[in-house]
Amino acid sequence: MGYNFGGGTTEIQDTSQSLITDMPATFEAWVNPDAFAADMQVIGIGQTASANPLWRILIPTGQEARAQLRGNTSGAAYTATAIGTTSLTASAWHHLAATFTSTSGSIKNSEIFYNGSSEATASTSSWDGITVDTAEIGFLQRDAKSQYFDGQIAEAAWWDVALTDSEIASLAAGASPLMVRPASLVGYCPLYREGIDVTGNFSMSVTAGGGGPANDHAPVARSYGPAIFASPAKGRIWVNDAATWDSGAVLQTHPGQANWADTSINVQQAIDTTG
Repeated sequence: MGYNFGGGTTEIQDTSQSLITDMPATFEAWVNPDAFAADMQVIGIGQTASANPLWRILIPTGQEARAQLRGNTSGAAYTATAIGTTSLTASAWHHLAATFTSTSGSIKNSEIFYNGSSEATASTSSWDGITVDTAEIGFLQRDAKSQYFDGQIAEAAWWDVALTDSEIASLAAGASPLMVRPASLVGYCPLYREGIDVTGNFSMSVTAGGGGPANDHAPVARSYGPAIFASPAKGRIWVNDAATWDSGAVLQTHPGQANWADTSINVQQAIDTTG
């Protein structure tokens, strides 16, 4: 189930993130818009005390996805907005990804991908740094909040590297972010029912604002080791109810993350997922 943002004031956010503060980086998410009446942010890194820093994927009223990067100073010289060429449609799942890289101290680059293919790039001509402190899904966080998403978002993820074209294509083909460069995966919110970051790095809070769990999900394999994942902080275990659980099967938990056991467990009996 993706998370339905409902076009109201639904927010999923960590207001004290410090893991992504410079290039390179990659953001991705699946979106299923309801309408395009206003500009909408999908996923980003922001700043609570300033209107200038922007680092995000958004969908404007023109319906083409954009990857946008702006430094601490506003203006065209400090902004790189890569504008996609495909008009998104309502009531359908679309995969969006963006990479942000550095060519030199003053040249920063953004690139937007739609359904696994690069559609546009852009670069700054000047750069004065970017000061950020939040991670957000479904709205834009600056010194004021705006650009709330209307529709569903799923599989939101951040990496502190620039993924390759083939890695982004694999995500668009349905691979879980946990299976793509996991050592560099900084945050991952599948958005099944709630906004938890399963890596444990971001402390995401949810302001429902009229939104809530949706009835369907993006076409992504539930690769939580490969079909189960746990949240020690929440005290919960999620099970893939579409999987076949046979006695003697081996479930591999996700390695390489501090909050996940780097081991495997044996199923002692068949698991009943109907309850």
